[in-house]
Amino acid sequence: MKAFALTFGMLLLSSLAPAKDLLVNAGGKDMTVQYSVVNREISEKDRGRGSQNSAIECSILYYSLLAQGDIEGASQLATEPAAAVELWTQYRERLGADDFRKEMAAYFTSKNTVLAEFLLTDEIMLVVKTPDYTAGQIYQKKNGKYVVVAGKHLSEASKTLGKALTLFKEGKVRL
Repeated sequence: MKAFALTFGMLLLSSLAPAKDLLVNAGGKDMTVQYSVVNREISEKDRGRGSQNSAIECSILYYSLLAQGDIEGASQLATEPAAAVELWTQYRERLGADDFRKEMAAYFTSKNTVLAEFLLTDEIMLVVKTPDYTAGQIYQKKNGKYVVVAGKHLSEASKTLGKALTLFKEGKVRL
């Protein structure tokens, strides 16, 4: 049994993509953003799951709650809960409650893929490829748990991660 556990552990470690460095100029300063390739498709089996143990798991939990229409619950996973409630409530009002839940549920059925994670200080950006576009989702590690960065006041790390996403979209970063 110990040999199996050791072999399984080694297999898991060998499957992890090594982090690479990306130099990003933000505000006249060069910043080093680490990134690693993920290539994980979000699927229907992920819906209703998730945790705050990683940025991807937090994303799954966050969108699962939104797909249920639980804006208040999802907002508790955000750096600024009130800002998250305001954003999603306004969006739900524009779409209608049923269409809002359907659109949030589509996160799990649209063949969205987390291509990579960009990391700077305590913030991680998931690079998510949808059938229509590529977007960034920013998460922060606080007290050992991951939360969604929400609100109008972005940190310097978030802004730098946004510039890294732009470089990726422009084809200047190859994964």
